[in-house]
Amino acid sequence: MKQDDIDWTFLRAGLQLPLIGLLISVVVLAASNFVRAEAERARLSSYETMSQLETESAELNRRRETVDSYRQAYQQLQAAGFIADENRLEWVNALRGGAEQLGLPYLRYSIQAQRRFDDTFPDDDALTNVLGSRMELQLGLIHELDLLRLIDRLAAAPGVFVVTGCALRWVGQAALPLASSPNLSAECELEWLTIPGQM
Repeated sequence: MKQDDIDWTFLRAGLQLPLIGLLISVVVLAASNFVRAEAERARLSSYETMSQLETESAELNRRRETVDSYRQAYQQLQAAGFIADENRLEWVNALRGGAEQLGLPYLRYSIQAQRRFDDTFPDDDALTNVLGSRMELQLGLIHELDLLRLIDRLAAAPGVFVVTGCALRWVGQAALPLASSPNLSAECELEWLTIPGQM
């Protein structure tokens, strides 16, 4: 058989269909590999998104539980005036009203500018927002109980304070206490503590 004896037309016609099938198979295989790779990429992306959402959901649940566990204490601190803006007018009114009710011979006071109160608290982010307003008092007292009664009246004012120091001195001239003039003088320092309502 010679090369001239091969019927190329017949051979080409017989090979066309398998070659077209092979070409279609290669295209379908490439397309299916591309689709499979895209599906795998989408699956991995969905898995990462789901994992991230689960992490965020767990964090939100932890925060919600924290808020729920501290809600009552927070509301009590709000009601006491600890979580609020500085309320100097109420403090001064309570101080003057208490001194007037007790009939104190004299009362002098000053309130310093509000500042961050970190003197006794550890370095804790939750406590760095505590602000302090120092109030200095000079009082004339008939009896030492007048000081405790005045502090009780201040405690009824909105806010939270601590007495950081107090000194009493006998100033009476008579051997027995007099009801009309100061027998004792007191110098006290109070620290009014607040956390701003909007942090």
